[in-house]
Amino acid sequence: MNGNFFEEYDFSLWIFVVGIAVIMLLMIGAGIAAVILVFSFEDQFGDLSPKIFWGFLIPIEVILSLSITFTNIMITRGYSAAVKANKAIIYITLSFFFFGLLFFVHEFKWLFLSFVTLPVTAYWLMNSVKYKAFLAYFEALHRDPEAFRLQMEKVK
Repeated sequence: MNGNFFEEYDFSLWIFVVGIAVIMLLMIGAGIAAVILVFSFEDQFGDLSPKIFWGFLIPIEVILSLSITFTNIMITRGYSAAVKANKAIIYITLSFFFFGLLFFVHEFKWLFLSFVTLPVTAYWLMNSVKYKAFLAYFEALHRDPEAFRLQMEKVK
């Protein structure tokens, strides 16, 4: 961000809606992708016992959830470079869906794989102007909080 946030972007509620939507789409899409990945493992290696099934699923879910959470905490703390980690998580999630496409055998396979629209939509929203304004808002807020609040009062 080069100059004043309020000169470069339209400040509206929609920037926060898009930011929260990206986080939600990432979380839900990663959760579904992890389940499809474990079901694909089960199709390839035979029936997994419940202990092995949950032993695969829970660590994958925890790693994805924590990485999404910490990345977005960094974004709300003004580190907009953390968006690269969100994009990496999207690529990992898409690779899980691709693995499921190749190896998941089920009569409702295409219903389960239709959830690939969640990370794709998150990626699309991450490239929008509203999401860039979301990033710039937190970056400007944490760079100089007092000056930002004074400018915020002028906007009202």
